[in-house]
Amino acid sequence: MSRGQGLIRLVVARPTLLLSIVLLMLSLASALLTAWQQIDPQRGGSLASLFVIIAAVIPVAENQLRGYAQRGAERWKREDAQLEKEVGQRAQARSDLLNEIRRKWLDTEPEQSPGKLGRLDLRLVLRSGAVDDQFRSFFRRPHEPDRLLEPGTPIAAIYRDVGSQLLILGSSGSGKTTLLLEIARDLVEGAIKVSTRPIPVYFHLSSWAVERQPLADWLVGELHKLYNVNFSLSRYWVKREQIAPLLDGLDEVPTQQRDACLEAINKFHDDHGQMPLVVCCRTDEYEALRARIRLRGAVVIQPLTRVDVERYLRQAGRLQAGFRAALREDEQLFELVTTPLLLRVIALSYQSKPATAVRASGTLEERRQRVLHDYVNEMLSRPRPSVDDLVNSDEQTVSWLAWLARAMKAHGQSLFYLDWMQPDWLPTKTQRRLVTVGVAVAAGLACGLTSALGAVLLDASELSERLTDGLGSGLVFGLIVGLVAYQSTISPTERLHWSLAGVLRRLPRLLGAGLLGGALFALVFGLIYIALVGHLGVEVLITILIAGPLGFGILGALVTGLVFGPVSGLQPQLNVTPAAPGKGMQTSKRNALVGGLVGGLLGALAGGLLGGLIGGPIAELVRGHASGQQNVALVLGLDNGLDFALVFGLTAWLRRGGGAVLRHHALRRLLVRNGFAPNNYVAFLDYVSGLILMRRRGGGYEFMHRLLLEYFAQPGL
Repeated sequence: MSRGQGLIRLVVARPTLLLSIVLLMLSLASALLTAWQQIDPQRGGSLASLFVIIAAVIPVAENQLRGYAQRGAERWKREDAQLEKEVGQRAQARSDLLNEIRRKWLDTEPEQSPGKLGRLDLRLVLRSGAVDDQFRSFFRRPHEPDRLLEPGTPIAAIYRDVGSQLLILGSSGSGKTTLLLEIARDLVEGAIKVSTRPIPVYFHLSSWAVERQPLADWLVGELHKLYNVNFSLSRYWVKREQIAPLLDGLDEVPTQQRDACLEAINKFHDDHGQMPLVVCCRTDEYEALRARIRLRGAVVIQPLTRVDVERYLRQAGRLQAGFRAALREDEQLFELVTTPLLLRVIALSYQSKPATAVRASGTLEERRQRVLHDYVNEMLSRPRPSVDDLVNSDEQTVSWLAWLARAMKAHGQSLFYLDWMQPDWLPTKTQRRLVTVGVAVAAGLACGLTSALGAVLLDASELSERLTDGLGSGLVFGLIVGLVAYQSTISPTERLHWSLAGVLRRLPRLLGAGLLGGALFALVFGLIYIALVGHLGVEVLITILIAGPLGFGILGALVTGLVFGPVSGLQPQLNVTPAAPGKGMQTSKRNALVGGLVGGLLGALAGGLLGGLIGGPIAELVRGHASGQQNVALVLGLDNGLDFALVFGLTAWLRRGGGAVLRHHALRRLLVRNGFAPNNYVAFLDYVSGLILMRRRGGGYEFMHRLLLEYFAQPGL
């Protein structure tokens, strides 16, 4: 191989070495021109020194980057160790989620029964023809009739007998969710004893219709939203079939999207054929679907008989004497109480009242609405729990509940999470834009004006020039922050922890992006400066076209490394935290405060270095005699430090939860102003939960039953 070929290979392998040699030659040329008095001695010395510094820094930076690539095997070992650590964290997260499922769904009193009423034993029918089980269809007779199961047969036993994939059908209020939670209780106990069993997780399908995602993606989002499981762990669990989805409310998906939802469930079943799965739906709505669900079995809840109702009411004794008397004389009243829900609602509404209070005329639907109306009035007439900062009349309570029910129904929600209210809950486009665009504009203006004011206060000797520069930089920085602040949705942030492995994994990419971004930034603005100024000396052109991009590229890498490097180590925690109303926004505030302080401090450091060490010498060289200003480096260092602290601090604050908090509070203020919601929403929700109109589920609230939500959602209430 010739020397020329060897040199070419060296240049290809180490291009930065050639770049350093060129810079050293430029430094030598600057020194010679200075010696021949072709360049001002001060400028020539500064230029030569700058070239030498850059030429020395480039190989060091390249060696660091190459070091990361060469130590790839070591990084893989560290990541393997991190994965081993995450296995333990996943085990802890699994335990946390099981406890959360138990606390949220199983330890909550499912119903408020009057007196000492016992439970109702539901009669179940096994209906194999309701599902499309292609495997078992080979071994069944066509048109196999329904089979009445033995009274008292545990639903968990039926679930296991059909192969851990079950469809539960029944009329509204018949007890479908109660059976679903009985299965959940059995599966939770099994998952606690055996760590390899999947985690049973309750989901409500009404929210699927909002975005109509593939069911796996929807499950990941719901795990995060409902149970505070971070996205990476949610995806891991769903992909590896470590959860058992319990899907309630297929009938509550809007009619026009219900077939698509069933198709999404079937597609998910095709991809995860052995995953345990339970789905609940009203019988009439399910039979109206075009297809059948591909599960292994189905049960249908039968209506209550007169014997069931009489046995249930006898347990309450004299409290239900009037109800029992009315029931004997009113056949239509019995038609109302063939489901456990309405039986308990009527028992609560009319306990200790005479039979005349229970009797009524009208159609079955009219009497059902009257029962719900009397139930609400009865609950509102009960002794009120003491609630601080909450003074409202019964009419106001009903009005707020009516708006909430309509909003939940319109947005496909069965559980209401205060932290997850979105701008589209507001009635007008103007108000929605105030929450999204208005918050972004406010954040941008705050940053821009502060930046402009800081530029003027740091150096008021040339007020007009500093004001112009300050307004220009303020406009740019304000625009950046405003764009960062804009988001069309409100998403609380996850709990974070700092990981050194995460920093090391992302640092090479950040350094490369900073190097390229800084170089392009300097080159573009240098070309703009040349176009505006016109005739420039050779040394200035060299500085603008070569030294500037190189210097700013290095500083860009330094800035991204110092600022975004540590911040990139902030990663979601794998543990599952118990949800509480408003906790999402509290976590967002804490994350925003930490992110804003870290981003501001690191931004100030990076901006000071950028302005003082690089911007100052370049400004002195370019502006030179045109500016009699002293200590240019100090002023630029302070100015850039303030600007970078503002931009990076505000950006980190907004992205780490501050933006979500601003939009959330703006939304809440507008709802209060519209008369849709109280100031203290959590206190109000706890208050109506005490009245047995709603109940709390972890960090969310739901109406006691879908029928009650539909009652409040009706127009004119």
